[in-house]
Amino acid sequence: MDLIRVGLIDDEPQTLKMFHWEFGDRFDVHTFISGEEALSALDKGLEFDVIISDQRMPKMAGDSVLVEIRRRCEHTQLLITTAYADVEPLRRCVNDAGVIGYIEKPWKPETVVELVEHARANQLRKKLRMKKPRNL
Repeated sequence: MDLIRVGLIDDEPQTLKMFHWEFGDRFDVHTFISGEEALSALDKGLEFDVIISDQRMPKMAGDSVLVEIRRRCEHTQLLITTAYADVEPLRRCVNDAGVIGYIEKPWKPETVVELVEHARANQLRKKLRMKKPRNL
């Protein structure tokens, strides 16, 4: 079975290293230091099952990144992570980007695994529904 392809966007290099170290054996992990870097990778054809973005980043906040990713990648499952409880950006993530989960920082590894696996299962269910012929 193929590993779940996970992208993490966070402006803290240590967080990116820690994520790769913690989950690199379990998932196919790609990390990005900014939303712009992640969008550039998507434009070059890189595909993900799940993308996790930090909310508070310079230049492009996580909600803006995820809304743009949703426009480009209809089937990619999106998660948001933050240490802050800013309601408006989280509302935008859910309503405008279709984010399906929230990971509070600092995260617990088992929570990340659970949410990523749930997101992948959700993605597979949606793909199956699209393939099923509809009865008239």
